[in-house]
Amino acid sequence: MDVQPRQNLFQRFVDWLYAPGPLSPKIVRLTGAVLLYTWWIQLIKMPPRPYHVPSWRLGEQLFMLPDFPLAVEFTLWGIFYFGSLMMALGARQKWFIAIMAAVFIYHGSREVQIFHMNYQLLLATYFIAFLFDKQKGPSCSRRLIQISLAACYFYGAFGKLHPEWLNGETLNNLLYNSWDIREIWQPLFKLAPLPMPILGALSYVVFATEMYLAFAFFFERTRKSALIIGILLHLAFALFIQQVEGYSAIMLIGYMTFFRQGEWGAASSSVEAPAKDAQDASTNSQAEKIANAPLFERTGAILFALALMLMPARYYLFPKYSLTQETLFDHSPWGFGMYLFQQDVKDVRVELILKDGSSFNLPISKRMKECASDTEFLTLAQYLFKKHPQAEGLRITSSIVINKKRELRKTGVFKRNSNSEITVD
Repeated sequence: MDVQPRQNLFQRFVDWLYAPGPLSPKIVRLTGAVLLYTWWIQLIKMPPRPYHVPSWRLGEQLFMLPDFPLAVEFTLWGIFYFGSLMMALGARQKWFIAIMAAVFIYHGSREVQIFHMNYQLLLATYFIAFLFDKQKGPSCSRRLIQISLAACYFYGAFGKLHPEWLNGETLNNLLYNSWDIREIWQPLFKLAPLPMPILGALSYVVFATEMYLAFAFFFERTRKSALIIGILLHLAFALFIQQVEGYSAIMLIGYMTFFRQGEWGAASSSVEAPAKDAQDASTNSQAEKIANAPLFERTGAILFALALMLMPARYYLFPKYSLTQETLFDHSPWGFGMYLFQQDVKDVRVELILKDGSSFNLPISKRMKECASDTEFLTLAQYLFKKHPQAEGLRITSSIVINKKRELRKTGVFKRNSNSEITVD
């Protein structure tokens, strides 16, 4: 009896997903310009060798991608930068976008510090959305970008239900005890520090603002206020916080998908209203065009839309640690957490256990000194087992300071060809 209503609800979602009209060429060009401006930072700030920490894992299974020879790496970067320039000039062929997406997603999947950043994740979703664009007829590209933005705001706000965000501790450390604030503002903030009750109230304001923006753009009555609030919010981010220009820019570019072509800036315009060239088309004609879309396209768009909405929820539906036991990269990748707390790795110690039961402390350097999340523990253990074939086991202990006050002690016990045990005190 209830099968038909479910079918109708599903069909309404599919009809909504395919918004009238193509993606504005300006969005592709501006995305290319953002890539040209921001991705040179990744080239000079690649995490130090000897290893990368992968973005993706399933349980204890790490999905390690290969490191190519340096000549190949620079060739890939050259292709990517040339592609970014071509995008900025207006190129939008599908095969061209697919190559760009592959290079981008490869680097982000290989290194968690790339896909930990929200704007890198958003750029990856934009690339995929561009592949669904059509020059004529309904297209799901705009909706996929809209869903991506909404998920970023929603989970960014939801993650701020962390107690140390709500009580103002994180905001206090961000403003007065971190490198994130631009140097020009640091003396001013320290000259007149805000009391903790006010910082706590501001923390709730940030939470409410992000949660509002997650939904307000989808409704015509609140779209104008969302546009104004969003622009002011991201201009403030870019003005006061270092290295968020790319994030602010990519979010503002995404706002354009909520407006028809030629009407960006007209806050009363609506994505629900058909474009002029589609006003004469009947509802049946629109539905027919959607129905005639290739099955693999519709299936891919639906699955990707659901992934955008549900993937970050896995950290909250299946948590391994309590909120006060989590470390910075425990919600990476695709968690959309940002500035939930400040983390400093105080000390990392590695004990190597030999087959005869003897052990000794192993000197560590570079990337090993940053070990805090489970993925970082597993990657370090895998690297050390390969480098020290005589090792039968490892004990890794990391002392982590949260918001300059609270200390976590995380211990991982690893045995060769056996499951590990990672605990947090």
